Amino acid sequence: TMTLTAANGDTLILRDWGTFDLTLGPAGPIRSDVDLNWEVVGGTGRFEGAHGSGGGVGYSELAAGTTTMRLWGEISY
Repeated sequence: TMTLTAANGDTLILRDWGTFDLTLGPAGPIRSDVDLNWEVVGGTGRFEGAHGSGGGVGYSELAAGTTTMRLWGEISY
């Protein structure tokens, strides 16, 4: 799951699933390219009762422990 938090502390919870491709280096995996789908499964505050879905693409730099994603879709709340 992914939890997105607004400036006031309200949260939006997404369930995500998809595929990834690993790039291997001499010592093992170094990067993961991600293609995913997501749907809203919960929320607090103004996002309570929200619904929606979408997709996304991105990559993880495994040694750095970072992931960069671009998400799109529609959320109603």
